Amino acid sequence: MEVESEIKEFPSKYRNPGWDYAKIYENVGDSLIDLYRLSNTIGRKQDASSEFDLAIATQLDQIIAKLQLAKGLIKTE
Repeated sequence: MEVESEIKEFPSKYRNPGWDYAKIYENVGDSLIDLYRLSNTIGRKQDASSEFDLAIATQLDQIIAKLQLAKGLIKTE
């Protein structure tokens, strides 16, 4: 998966010793919760009633997937 390789490269490529990874991890988790709520409000891809709804739901799913990957990678740092 292309997204996964992009995220896996990030920590080693842009490592910053001054970053508080615990805080970043917490913020990513908070962002995921917000996106889940937004996704539930807008609706899922399978429930989309128009092309616009489908496009938004698809984008939200992709963002959520990226954040889930990032959260897992941050935790292992």
